[in-house]
Amino acid sequence: MLVPIAKAICIALFAISCFSIFVEVKTKFNKSLLWLAGSIIILSTFSAFDLWYKDKMFTNASLLNAQHVIFSFFPPFLFTYVLSLKKNWKQKWAGIAFLPAPAIAALFLLDIMVTPSQEYLQPTNIYTFVIMPYLVLYVLGTLYLLVRGFITSYGPERNLFL
Repeated sequence: MLVPIAKAICIALFAISCFSIFVEVKTKFNKSLLWLAGSIIILSTFSAFDLWYKDKMFTNASLLNAQHVIFSFFPPFLFTYVLSLKKNWKQKWAGIAFLPAPAIAALFLLDIMVTPSQEYLQPTNIYTFVIMPYLVLYVLGTLYLLVRGFITSYGPERNLFL
């Protein structure tokens, strides 16, 4: 019952984000919308794998690896979106934020992050020691940017960080 609703929400988020990118490219209204829309597209695509292939996700290494290749770009997109909320953000930090994503994606393409066990795929030690610090680093960095942005901003700009 809930899966069709979740699929509809996933499709809607993907479509709205694509439309937002189209509008931003045409109007150049607010560059941060590109990063937010990119984040939502990645997250909805990641979720789509679970929704459409739910029975095969934990037994098919190719599907799980493809899902994680897509997801490896989510943390830098979200980090850059939060970074771009400040008026005087430096774009070089966005480039630095994206450096590890292709390397993480390559690890999934090399098929060394998950191994088959008796019934399901299991994460390897590489997955544990690479992905977990990668995600924790981006979560802490994003939280730092939100708190720092809130503290150093005034007026309407401060409301963006709430």
